Amino acid sequence: MEDSVTLANDHLELSFVQEDDCFTSYVLTIRHDEGRRRLGVGRFGRLVYRNTAGERREEPIRLTAATSEPRSIYLHGQWSDEDGISWAFEQWYTLDANPHQVVVGCRATPSGSRQLLHLSGPTFYAGEGAFGAAKTDALFPGLEYLLDDEVSSSTTFASESYAGRYVPHPYKITVPLMAISHTGVAVGLMWDPNQGYASAWRHPAAVFASPVHGELLGEEAESHLLGLFAPGVPRFVAENTLEAHRPLNVSPGNPVTLEARLVALADATSIDVLKVWVATCSLPALDPPQSYRENADLCVRSYLDVAWDAEARGWHHTLSDPWGPRYEPRVIAQLWRYGQWPAGNTQLRARAREQVRAGLAQALDTRQQEANASGHKISVPHLELALHYGLLGASLHALRGQAQAWMREQGPDGSWPWRSDVIQHGSFNTEERQRIMGQAGESSTGLTANRALVVLRWAQVTGDPSAEQATLRAVAWCNAQRRPEGAQTWELHLHVPDVLAVPYLIDINLAAYELTGDPSYVVAAERWAWTGLPFTYLWAAYYRPIMAYGTVPVFGVTFHDVQSWFGVDVHWNGLVYADALFRLAPHCSEGPWRGIALGLTACGMQQQRRDGPWLGMYPDAFSVVKGDEDYTWWLNPNLIGLNTFELAGLPLDVATAILSRDGKPSIRITSSAQVTDVQMRGEEVACLIHEPVAERSHTLVAGLSRPGRVTCEGEELPATESLDDVEAGWQWLGDFDLIAIKARHTSIGSVFLSIVPLGS
Repeated sequence: MEDSVTLANDHLELSFVQEDDCFTSYVLTIRHDEGRRRLGVGRFGRLVYRNTAGERREEPIRLTAATSEPRSIYLHGQWSDEDGISWAFEQWYTLDANPHQVVVGCRATPSGSRQLLHLSGPTFYAGEGAFGAAKTDALFPGLEYLLDDEVSSSTTFASESYAGRYVPHPYKITVPLMAISHTGVAVGLMWDPNQGYASAWRHPAAVFASPVHGELLGEEAESHLLGLFAPGVPRFVAENTLEAHRPLNVSPGNPVTLEARLVALADATSIDVLKVWVATCSLPALDPPQSYRENADLCVRSYLDVAWDAEARGWHHTLSDPWGPRYEPRVIAQLWRYGQWPAGNTQLRARAREQVRAGLAQALDTRQQEANASGHKISVPHLELALHYGLLGASLHALRGQAQAWMREQGPDGSWPWRSDVIQHGSFNTEERQRIMGQAGESSTGLTANRALVVLRWAQVTGDPSAEQATLRAVAWCNAQRRPEGAQTWELHLHVPDVLAVPYLIDINLAAYELTGDPSYVVAAERWAWTGLPFTYLWAAYYRPIMAYGTVPVFGVTFHDVQSWFGVDVHWNGLVYADALFRLAPHCSEGPWRGIALGLTACGMQQQRRDGPWLGMYPDAFSVVKGDEDYTWWLNPNLIGLNTFELAGLPLDVATAILSRDGKPSIRITSSAQVTDVQMRGEEVACLIHEPVAERSHTLVAGLSRPGRVTCEGEELPATESLDDVEAGWQWLGDFDLIAIKARHTSIGSVFLSIVPLGS
């Protein structure tokens, strides 16, 4: 035998270890700024089978010969069992064109028929002989997103009955990779989950433990286990076990083959291993099941005929909701925009306008709206509707009240403290549950970013410096954290990894960029966007048409022991994520964000009912494992419409354009139309706004004093005490130091507004 066998490039090296004339393992090292660093040890594992008498037998995999090629190492071995069956073992290690990757594979071929219980595939013990059981973070997408000394398969976010996930069902894995990082280096294993490991059997079993501990795996080690083995879960192997309860028949013509890629990175975390997966593997293709134009009609029919309760004059959020019909902000805004849309169905447009007027009248009459988690009321109408519909004064009063209430509760560090009264289910709001759910006074990225969104909207529209500073403090606090977590604290742990935090974090960073012009906020927004992918299915099994781009909401369990979310797509979370990714994509042209947003949208469309009593609705929870709804709780499609209306050519977003002035407060222009150009001409402010749908638009202008006159397309608009009483005009909203403008639009859609100060 050779004295040493190594495989290396300029970035990494595998050194194969020999003991007693056998290769037993290999050591992976990486070149780093500080020199060479050991990342851990790859082990060859074991073979477990039944002999002719049906008795269990276990043997280590023996490899005794090595063959080298310029970019590959091949290891071979042969061993005969007690029944005279010869087993041929092969392993191969090939440097990829990407210098950070090595293709690792193995094959076991018996000379006769055998019943296989376990064959170890590519297996790596990260940290062994190096950083040990310590880590910076770890990732097993769909199941684990760990920081520091957090332990995999723990009971922190799930009760004992749900906690075990070291050998999961393959459909619970959202991205087929595992990764560990420690102080600037990261190592990962990634594989094709659809690979056939024996005959037609697909989906090898994956095992992950961080750190390795005997309670789960029957061994203790100062390391983290990343591995594949065969046969797979669930047909042969039960979840969280390592050997088959139903043996796999193997033979000379049906060997077992497993392959993966080992990834080694410097200056990286586990998320960087995920980036390598995206760059190496193709994102799944998923075409929408209908056109976006058709989907807009489907959503509207669902609002009009399924969600609407004519007697109560409100919309159901779900068809099983305990709240009853109510004011649904996104539903009413989408209906009103559709009602203005010339491309929409004529009959649906008329019905939409009529239903909006009835629903809004009911809401304004009662003003008894559902409280959010803190007890603050939602505004009626909310600003996004008011800018299209009218009643701006009432909306602004409510928005200011919300923003000021949140600002009073913000902590000095910029975060919002968790309180036990966010647990809305009274039967679960007990002292015991509170201890499980969170610690009073602590916060999370999801909780703080969600609270900041209301304050942010007020800061964007008005330029209120206290609101702007409160927003930037919240963004700074969030960006100092490392994981998206705790956006759904009404039923989940404050620190549970949570995909819903991601769109909130993207949005507050993009807004901070617009407020300040600092490009580091765009970098932060994209950094958070990557943290949403561990929750997103970036592959699909051949037998699961609804799987790709499904979104696991959290890596935990509601109220610790009530409803597990592992392997469950709660797609309304994914649709909120998609909406934020569409906003991020123009800022990050080289990123995958628009394609992923389209995939998330298409997955939601797949789940909608095309007919029947749930027309247009989709399940609150779809079990990827079962291929069916996890329970019956049908949602109205407002979050699908939030994405498909825009894609169909019906814009919904209300944005603020900011024009900075030297030595003076910036000018903010918030409009139902698209602000395409803003200029200062001396003291005059001129802007071009484009409204592709409606005949009229509403625009708010902050940062100016009461004007002398306002013109639209060169014609002076009349001043008024109420924009709701005129076809076009302007109003000084002195309570808010805002100018409100109502403008007519030509068939072209664009109009030129000019605001001239007093005395000019």
